[in-house]
Parts: sequence; C-alpha cells; structure tokens
Amino acid sequence: MEWNAAEHSHERFAVASPEIRELVQCCNVAERIGHGSLIWFGWCPGGRQRSVPSHGSHLIAVTRHGARHLLAAMENGELNMGHWDIVLRDWLVQQNYQHPRKMGACFVWPSTGGFQTHASGCDPKIGDRVGDWNQSHLQPGVAPRPGKDHERDRWLAYWPEDGKGGAQWLHKMEFNIPYNTWKTEDPPTTWHSDDYDWQTLLWNR
Repeated sequence: MEWNAAEHSHERFAVASPEIRELVQCCNVAERIGHGSLIWFGWCPGGRQRSVPSHGSHLIAVTRHGARHLLAAMENGELNMGHWDIVLRDWLVQQNYQHPRKMGACFVWPSTGGFQTHASGCDPKIGDRVGDWNQSHLQPGVAPRPGKDHERDRWLAYWPEDGKGGAQWLHKMEFNIPYNTWKTEDPPTTWHSDDYDWQTLLWNR
C-alpha cells in the first residue's frame, strides 16, 4: 500500500474529539489517586454481578510504568498464557491486595461502550457473540450526557478483595475541569510566575 502523506497530515488530528479528552481526564484523575498505571475502560460483567469487569478487554489504557509491570509479570511467569482478559483480571486483583509491587490500576463504571455482534475469535464453536449495547453495565461515550441511558455518573473503581463482590468505588469523575486536562508541553525551564502553587502544577502535570 502506498503511503499518502495527505491522509496522515497533522491537521487531521490537530483537534481531539470530546471523547478522547474525557478519556484523558479519567487517566489523569486515576493517576492522582494512585490507580492510573492501567485503566480498564471497556469490559463485560459476569453472572449476576454487573458492576465489575469479568472479561472483555475492549479498551484498556496503560502507562509506561504499567507496561513495565506487565512485561515483568510476563517474563517471570506471574502472567501466564491464557485468555488475556481473565488472566489480567485475576492478576490485577492479586496486585492490589496481595503483591508487594502494587500495580495501581482501576476500571471505569459504567463500561465505556460495548461491542457489536461478531463471530467469536476465541472459539469458532461458540458462533456469534451477541452485541451487548442494551446491557445495564455500559454507557455510550465517556462523560454523562443528556438523554436516556447516557446520564449516569462515571466512577473509577476496583474489584473487591475476594474478587467476588461488587465494585469498590474510588472516585466519581467530574469532567471538563481544566486541572484534569493533560498538557503535552514539558515543564518550563524559566518560570513565568513567582506563584509557588502554579510552578508546582506545571512541574507535576
């Protein structure tokens, strides 16, 4: 396939969509409360427990710190071969409550979106996996919006210690707060203000 520079120009990606900005805000807040190395955004529940991920890795955000943890766990046998979502879920529960090298992860509730009906990629004998957009554990988009099934608050949460109960709520998200919006610039080498709080904010972002 021939590379077309016009199709990959910076201008096409210069303005982030509201959903991307809202995902970034979730990541920033999760990091500030010590659970930002891995954020599980899109997932499926299991059985009657609808508030925690059981399987389905539709969308997962990982920092470099989190990726190093995952790589180390793969190399030393903590993360074994298997269904990735199930293995990851069990390992994260262990990391948070038992392991000395705590990962610092969380998931978002309700799940950010779902999936369309599709043929199973895990086991052809299953046939089609039926889409879950009508299920109560998910909500389209990221930030709450007016309209039926769009108005629930987003929460950062974690699995219960025994891995069997309901969600452990960590933080209710508030969107479109400037402090939660990530800036890509490096901290300035020359401060433009003597305000210590402003300097600290710039340095920590």
